[in-house]
Amino acid sequence: MKDYKKKMAWLVVLCMIMNILVGNPYSMTLQARENKLVNGSVNVDGDGSEWSGLVQQGIAKKVGEGPVHNFGTVTTTAGALYLATDGADLYYYVEAQVPDWGEWGMSLDLGLYVEGQSGGQSKPAWSRTYEFAMEKTPQYHIMVQNRGSNGVAQAQLGTTGKSIDLAGQTQVDSSKGYEGKVKLSDLGITDSTNIYVMAVITGNQDDHTAFNVIPESSKNELATDYSANPPKQLGEYTERFEVEFEKPAIPEYISPEVDMGMKSLLGTMRMGIHSLYA
Repeated sequence: MKDYKKKMAWLVVLCMIMNILVGNPYSMTLQARENKLVNGSVNVDGDGSEWSGLVQQGIAKKVGEGPVHNFGTVTTTAGALYLATDGADLYYYVEAQVPDWGEWGMSLDLGLYVEGQSGGQSKPAWSRTYEFAMEKTPQYHIMVQNRGSNGVAQAQLGTTGKSIDLAGQTQVDSSKGYEGKVKLSDLGITDSTNIYVMAVITGNQDDHTAFNVIPESSKNELATDYSANPPKQLGEYTERFEVEFEKPAIPEYISPEVDMGMKSLLGTMRMGIHSLYA
């Protein structure tokens, strides 16, 4: 009987401790710090009209911008590249105007380097005649192929050893740009880090090269023809984008009210345990 009472006493103590933890506003759940998007802030429709306003509000970040580039009869315009996150997904918008090449159109290669992760590759996810020449090469590629003026032929997140379908989270308007989202967890992001990106506009065949690039840089070589031999070298990312998570702040001191409450709770616990032994 005495052993039974001891077990019950410890059970009471454990229940009280769990109650404190569950009710504690300073619990251990990670909260998004810089992730200010709320549901509906970004409508993934390929229009992108809301992004400049989100930047002004400090919700999104413009990380880079590209040029107007032409070779032969092909002209592409690369504008701003925007990023934002809501703590669950990374949202992007790539301003771009590209020709309509029909059912199997031009492509976007959004290369992402996540700081602190290994496994980057110099080759693009789809065979093309350009290479990533920076020291830290992308580990992930969001690959999008146009269908007509406002359709998606295919969209994938490519990384070493796997591919994730993103067609349902991607929209294209060839007169405006590319818009979509990807889960942070699919990018291996579970804690604070920095992301660096590069947007490459390319064609629809294996030998096509970099028709345009964000950011505009002398380190990012652009096409002089449809293909390139040797491959064009791409060597500079956009500005960094910070994904920050933080634990809720823990008070630096215990107020007299909290201190008295804890003492009262401890007293109640002692009385409860004592009564079990009586």
